[in-house]
Amino acid sequence: MPGYDGFGNFTRGYNWTADKLASIKIQAARMDGEFDIYATALNQVILRNGVAAFTGDVKLGGNDITGIGLGTAASPSIAPTGDTTSGVYFPSTGAVGLSASGVLRFGINLYGAYVPSGQLFGIGTVTPRTQLDVAGIASFRSAFEDTVISATGISGTVQVDVVTAPIVQYTTNAAGNWTFNIRADSGNTLNSVMAIGQTLTLAIEVPQGATAYYCTAITIDGAAPASIQWSNGGAPSAGNVSGTDVYTVRVTKTGAATFRVRASMNQEK
Repeated sequence: MPGYDGFGNFTRGYNWTADKLASIKIQAARMDGEFDIYATALNQVILRNGVAAFTGDVKLGGNDITGIGLGTAASPSIAPTGDTTSGVYFPSTGAVGLSASGVLRFGINLYGAYVPSGQLFGIGTVTPRTQLDVAGIASFRSAFEDTVISATGISGTVQVDVVTAPIVQYTTNAAGNWTFNIRADSGNTLNSVMAIGQTLTLAIEVPQGATAYYCTAITIDGAAPASIQWSNGGAPSAGNVSGTDVYTVRVTKTGAATFRVRASMNQEK
């Protein structure tokens, strides 16, 4: 059949030399038929300026696609019909990004895969509540926890930034009684990063000298929690001389800006 076959090969409708040998006259109908085949074929080609869209699947036959535009998170290089702000783009040399609704959600570079700061990554859930939310059982062969080691002799209001490190070790004796204020970090509240029903556990080590001081209060984002209970008979009223007092604080978010705190203080020598 004239035109392109399934392999992209073009076949003419007529052969004028063969017509001559067969004594077939050149007629308007045969000329129109031949040029109609050309017109149909030309309408099937890919134009360099991209003026027309494909009408079928593109079969590359094992060949590569190269030279694609870099794109941006807001306008990715590869995007689906009806959503030009979601797809694949190339933020820098050696990097690939996946954007959704115009925002980079997942990237790969020479260091490996990463989720940008402030974005969410869910496993087993399409509505993650935090930067990493595993809906199911997680297994770790080994893990390290970031620890802040500080030479400060604490007193007054002590900021405990859970994003920086959930474990704090002071190496200088306490200088006075103090309040632990638990927050996400200097720019974010704990309420803004913690979901209802989540619990976090903190450990703070405070060395004591000849005069032992103690924690007099625990606040969350600068305010008293809705509920606080201490183990070992209640809140401490003194520290332990010449030892290290270890405070363990468990915080559960029970509602919007509403927290329950369970705490304990034990001595290590």
